[in-house]
Amino acid sequence: MPQWIRPQLTELVDAAPDGPEWLHEIKFDGYRIHARLHRGAARLLTRTGLDWTHKYPAISKKRMKWTMERPPLI
Repeated sequence: MPQWIRPQLTELVDAAPDGPEWLHEIKFDGYRIHARLHRGAARLLTRTGLDWTHKYPAISKKRMKWTMERPPLI
């Protein structure tokens, strides 16, 4: 598994793409975090790759309970 996967950043456009192959999310104010589960350990990474696991211990502990066979989409 790669150490880091660069996220796709947003781009301002006049209208969102349409069609069944597109999935959209509403971005509320706050942080965009990658929850990474690898070999039973959870890490929370910012979009620039900073490890913020220590800033959100309750979230990272909950993520550790997930298995690779059933990862959630968050």
